Amino acid sequence: MSVDNLSVASATSSKNGVVIIGAGLAGWHVIDAIRAKDADIPITLITSDSGDRYHKPMLTMAISQNKRASDLVRATGSDAAKAAGVTLLANTQVTDIDTATQQLQLISANRPNPAHTDYATISYGKLVLAMGAHPIFPKKLARGFGLACQSYQAVRSATRKAGNW
Repeated sequence: MSVDNLSVASATSSKNGVVIIGAGLAGWHVIDAIRAKDADIPITLITSDSGDRYHKPMLTMAISQNKRASDLVRATGSDAAKAAGVTLLANTQVTDIDTATQQLQLISANRPNPAHTDYATISYGKLVLAMGAHPIFPKKLARGFGLACQSYQAVRSATRKAGNW
């Protein structure tokens, strides 16, 4: 289940459930491992992007093979969440973790658009931080240039402009 409204997320969170922050390889593998042992425990996956399933280490090879971002996606975040029986909070950022109360403060990652500014607090029973590593970027790419599937086309463009394609 994919949740577009964070107030719905607040209502569906569970003190007995598992919350996973990060929809990369580690986050989705944790979901697969939990589901192999327990098909019913509530799982919420929080990610600042769409949550699409793709093998992120393949991004480097994809650039050299001139592939499109859509070529890398094995399943959309919504489809993968539905298949795994998890609640997906895509385009959502965690702004605070309160371990004493076992609650997370969330904000919509779409907040630059005032129509999408949305805040929520959700509870968790167990918390998994699966936020990945920080990539190393070629020196000719601009500082702060994020490498995610959504920005893959921008990476291709920047690399071409820098003469490294």
